[in-house]
Amino acid sequence: MPEVRRAVRRRLELRVRPLHPKRDSATLLRLNDVDKQTDLISRLQDEADLCRNDGADDIAALLDEAVEALRAELRYEADDGKQFRSEAQRAEYEQQCVDLAVANDMLDNGATLMAALTRANKSRPWWDCSLTRQERDLLAKLNRHTKLAMPHWQCCPFPEYPIRRIGADGRVWVGEYVGEPGYGNFVGLKDLLRYASQTAAQHA
Repeated sequence: MPEVRRAVRRRLELRVRPLHPKRDSATLLRLNDVDKQTDLISRLQDEADLCRNDGADDIAALLDEAVEALRAELRYEADDGKQFRSEAQRAEYEQQCVDLAVANDMLDNGATLMAALTRANKSRPWWDCSLTRQERDLLAKLNRHTKLAMPHWQCCPFPEYPIRRIGADGRVWVGEYVGEPGYGNFVGLKDLLRYASQTAAQHA
């Protein structure tokens, strides 16, 4: 019996030993690999239950350790390479990427910033809970043709910076893209609303 236990322990140590940090491809699992990994976990759990029923609690404990080690190493990789601890997190992230792409297409095609932001946050309907009615109404008047005056970016007081796109973190790119003449950067929503309100008041 001790020989059997040592053999089982050795095989489990080989199977679940920590992966070398440079071998990222071994820990970043695509869906097919994840299916194989979860199937292995399920089979190890079944084997642990059988061992417990047979009174081999020490071997069952080793199998339980193997299951926990495999679960700790399991990662789900999105199409862009970002990794998650669960399939639900991966699916939610990829849906948010789709929503953001559709929202920016809407903005490019003339939709209001309010409509585009609502689409970008389809899976987060509470995104605008901190906005006042006036702020929502203002967002409904802004689009890619709107130009804002950004006092700390420019010398003249005239509106020069167009609304370009929504970022993954909810901020909005205002101004020119990198590589284009002029300046541009991401602006937080509250700051954008402040600039839009000031621009409207000064250039009505």
